[in-house]
Amino acid sequence: MNRWRRLPDPSAGLQQRKSELCRAKQELLGLPAVRAYELAELNKGPRQTQLTRFLERHRIEVATIPGIGPTRKARLQAQGIDDATDITSVDAG
Repeated sequence: MNRWRRLPDPSAGLQQRKSELCRAKQELLGLPAVRAYELAELNKGPRQTQLTRFLERHRIEVATIPGIGPTRKARLQAQGIDDATDITSVDAG
């Protein structure tokens, strides 16, 4: 009986293992969402590359832009805006 009492309590190890298994289960249940996110990111890449290449072909210096003359074009180029990819947003207001 004394030997039996000196044995470590097995329930502590079981609880730890149960916690590990629960975490692994949650991770597995989340895999479909991770897969969907990563597929969306992969599909976004080619479209973004295509858009960037298209916008790079539209140079500010040769474009006809209403309300933007040679002086403004020079000012834009001085600020590092050379083509349509350099425009991040347009305030139409």
